[in-house]
Formats: sequence, structure tokens, C-alpha cells
Amino acid sequence: MSGALFGRTCEGCKHIKEEPFNKTVCYRCFAPGEWCGRVVGIKRYDPFIPAWCPRMKEFKEAARNG
Repeated sequence: MSGALFGRTCEGCKHIKEEPFNKTVCYRCFAPGEWCGRVVGIKRYDPFIPAWCPRMKEFKEAARNG
């Protein structure tokens, strides 16, 4: 597994669901796989795409083809 992709967020991903969390909001990833349901931000998205993201391969190929 490679590392996280910094400088990007999960914002706009079709797998992200917004949920209420202690009078604020949290963002959970529901992409199929082992990490389904994992939180990817509270109040705002984390400033990276996690290394376990199933779409990571797409992002790396796009960066390579650039």
C-alpha cells in the first residue's frame, strides 16, 4: 500500500455521506471494502485522501498522465 495523497480531499466523492456528530457534522466513506464507514473528516474534510481509498489507483494514474 502506498501513502496518502496530500493536497486533496474526499470532497465530492460519491461514496461520502454526511452525518450529524455532536452538534456538528462528520463525513464517512462508504466505498466498498475493508474500510467502509471510516470517518474522513469532522466539521471539514481531512486534508488528504487516505491510502486505503479504493479510488487511489485512479488518482495516481491521472497524476501520471497529467
